[in-house]
Amino acid sequence: QGVKAPIRGVELKPNDIPGDRLAESSVTTFHIARGALSSLEVIQVFDDTGASTTEYESYVDIPGFAHTFTLDSEAVAVIIMRISGFLYDDTEPLDEPQRLKGFYYLNLNGERVRGQALEASHVVGKPDVPGYHRSFWASAVVTHATALSPGIHTVKGQFKVDDTVQNTVVFAYHRELSVIIFKKAEVNIEQE
Repeated sequence: QGVKAPIRGVELKPNDIPGDRLAESSVTTFHIARGALSSLEVIQVFDDTGASTTEYESYVDIPGFAHTFTLDSEAVAVIIMRISGFLYDDTEPLDEPQRLKGFYYLNLNGERVRGQALEASHVVGKPDVPGYHRSFWASAVVTHATALSPGIHTVKGQFKVDDTVQNTVVFAYHRELSVIIFKKAEVNIEQE
């Protein structure tokens, strides 16, 4: 029989996919069809002030940075968290090099699932320039994909200072959570 030509999503019409192409062992696994992407949910926080923490013993929820959604059936979720991170230390003497380090984590249903550390070594400030403390900016980007059961789910961002550099202050400025939900599409397939 050979290989059959692919069916492009933009060309897909009802009942275009023959039943044999939807078998579990076929190339079209997971019964891909139009409508499989069921929703996209995004929370964006534009924050010029920045939420901050000096906590180094446990993770702290980033204020205003959580999203709750409900699934009526099993789905795969791809969750993307992006944070404009800022870390600083203003301990004296400012011209003495210090290490800055903080952690940003994605929490799903009460469990930290994936995170990113931001770290800079040998950071110095300028003691003769007011407000020029040790600091740096970097983006923390975390991506997590998982199967989720029906029910209520909550994603949120958390952060903390690394316990080996307790003078660091960790900030979260502009940030976003994106949840892309993929469900099996319910398709009527006529067997040939």
